[in-house]
Amino acid sequence: MKTGENLAELRIHEFASEYFGRIYYYCLKKTGGEAEAAELSQETALAVIEQLRRGACPESFSGWVWQIVRNIYSRWAKRKHERSEKFDGGDISEYEIADESDFVSDIIKREDIALIRRELAFILSEYRDILVMYYVQSRRISEIADKMNIPEGTVKTRLFRARQKLKEGMNMAREFGKRSYNPEELSFSSSGNQPSGLPWSAVRRKIPVNILCEANNNPSTIEELAIELGIAVPYMEEEVSRLEESELLRKIDGDKYITSFFIAPKECIEEVNALCEDFAYDNYKKFWQVASDFVAGHYAEFIGESTMSEQDATMFFFMKLADKVKATSDGTVWNRFKRKDGGNWGFIGYEQGIRRGRINACGFSDNGMITCNDGNKLELRGYVNDDGSFGKQIYKDHCFNIDSKDLAVIRELVKNGYSAEGFTDSQKSTLDRFCDNGYFVKDGDRYKPRVLVFEGDKLSELMNLMTGEHREEYDALMAAMKKLHDDAVAVISKYSMPYFKDDFVYYVAMMLYRMRGYVAALVKDNGLYTGGNGDFGYFSYTK
Repeated sequence: MKTGENLAELRIHEFASEYFGRIYYYCLKKTGGEAEAAELSQETALAVIEQLRRGACPESFSGWVWQIVRNIYSRWAKRKHERSEKFDGGDISEYEIADESDFVSDIIKREDIALIRRELAFILSEYRDILVMYYVQSRRISEIADKMNIPEGTVKTRLFRARQKLKEGMNMAREFGKRSYNPEELSFSSSGNQPSGLPWSAVRRKIPVNILCEANNNPSTIEELAIELGIAVPYMEEEVSRLEESELLRKIDGDKYITSFFIAPKECIEEVNALCEDFAYDNYKKFWQVASDFVAGHYAEFIGESTMSEQDATMFFFMKLADKVKATSDGTVWNRFKRKDGGNWGFIGYEQGIRRGRINACGFSDNGMITCNDGNKLELRGYVNDDGSFGKQIYKDHCFNIDSKDLAVIRELVKNGYSAEGFTDSQKSTLDRFCDNGYFVKDGDRYKPRVLVFEGDKLSELMNLMTGEHREEYDALMAAMKKLHDDAVAVISKYSMPYFKDDFVYYVAMMLYRMRGYVAALVKDNGLYTGGNGDFGYFSYTK
């Protein structure tokens, strides 16, 4: 059993280790001066130690200690106030005698500093900075005003509002949003020139992606975004600023932000895909018939030295026709954006987890274009089935390093009748690289292309010839495409705010790219295309 003397010494030790530092901090906030704080905290310590050694045994030690602190401070404040009245023209506000209702100081007494820290994390900087300077750095109103270059009255007003915000937050059961523990993932597509690396450089991390998800069709303040993602406001302010500078967030309605491009929800994607599927079922035979009839009548005119079969050439022109119909419907949407970085890029996001549709679409992409500095356009591109779902990938590396010098070697090969006779070792090495990647087949000193080869505007001429010879069918496809476009605009309008109304045509153009994957799958699944390849390329050059 502890004796009274031992208990008193234990209490004194507890006071020195657990209370003395907080009492000094409290007094510093109340008085605004280190000397006064030291004096009051020492006076408190003497009073506590003296009463404990006289046998005081308080039921609530913490409450008892803080009552002594309040009494000593009250006497000091009263003396200070009386002295201040003796000064002629003195500004009593400079003494910063805080009233007893200052709940922030009361919280400090209750040892709820962690609660203050939590709420400071969710207050905007214009309020947070004043709270920190006043309560943590012990600065006076006049000092804060000088520091922030604003009137003292403005400091007092903001301090009052900051206290209110802090109090409201502390009385609230903070519950972070779902994105704080279950971040969402999106896929994106872009178009246009991207000189600074935007927009892709801005969406490489989960935090900006989920800010964009939360602000999509949902104007949000920085505080609301911070709560939803479980991120302190100082960090959220920086993230939002970067996204705004990147032109991916837009500030509206004073202090709210909205994602400045369309992120298609799953339901929207599924509805647009269903429209594309209907279009594909109704029109894939028409596309194939036009391409098949044209290639049958003109294959000998354009095949040249290429090893591409008539079936593969039909598939190539089938895809070119689908793209021509879509591009004509799209119009000039690809040049509608003028960006701060000098680019004209557009951007769209897609929610993941959509349900599989009726058609297992094939994914085709273009595989590159080079334009020479002398103005000559050299292209090596076409349709490559990235996942092999359509057929065998004959071009082994769709993105292997090709530059204008490499394609110039191909141009010289074509002009030399596909013979490498007289070529340098370096030129032959370049040709071997094209062979290794499936674009040519080597036969002694001759190199036969596995792509179609067109000089100048020959491909455009052939496309115009094809649509001209089949004008009725082409016009019917264009009418069907216009209906698909208009129906897709109606769908997107249901899922997007009016802010993007002027850009709906761009987002429709991006979302309808899936159409060509559907029509390609149907010609394969229904036995119209019987070849086994999945890649269909061409080389175009100017003299």
